[in-house]
Amino acid sequence: MNPIGFNKRILNNAASAETPAVATQISAKTADFVNRIFNSTTEVILDFLGTKTKQIKLRNSSDSLYCYENCLLLRSNGQRAYDLEQNIREIEQIGIAPRFVKYFQLGEDDFLTVLEAGEGKLSPYCENVQRVSQKAKQGFKTGVKELLDKGFVNKEMFTNKDAFLLDDSGKIVFADWTGLEYVTATKKQALENHLRNWQF
Repeated sequence: MNPIGFNKRILNNAASAETPAVATQISAKTADFVNRIFNSTTEVILDFLGTKTKQIKLRNSSDSLYCYENCLLLRSNGQRAYDLEQNIREIEQIGIAPRFVKYFQLGEDDFLTVLEAGEGKLSPYCENVQRVSQKAKQGFKTGVKELLDKGFVNKEMFTNKDAFLLDDSGKIVFADWTGLEYVTATKKQALENHLRNWQF
């Protein structure tokens, strides 16, 4: 990921605080989930990732992305966890972006970032495409346009269909935010043209 204007290195003791500081707008269910992670050992967390989550394919990445209920869990190194937090905070008010919740240090340069996305349980888009409304598709495309208008693009949206999910309300959620970057004026125009006829 190319961090958006941030070069600060992450501190290796990010999860050493006595209580987890989490975003104020997250659901009570997500807050409870984060507290359970915070009070678990690394071994329990790794077992949870391997047995209770659904892994989402990432293209050409050393990271691992998981889905649990309405949470996205990204396992990465410390710098990428920090970059993801900074990048999400830049765009999380856009309806298609998840909310940053917290990251935890699992080991030396091994971090787990928790993002909250959608309502209820997330399910694979491709397996449920028949129930996706045109209104939901148009709403997602409007969100991508808002992202472009703010000067950003998530290039993975156009290449990684496995990262598309649906929440219980039928809203489209995109899971992989590791490809967020600034967009040039020329590229923005090309993407806006592509967006008009984009089928997903």
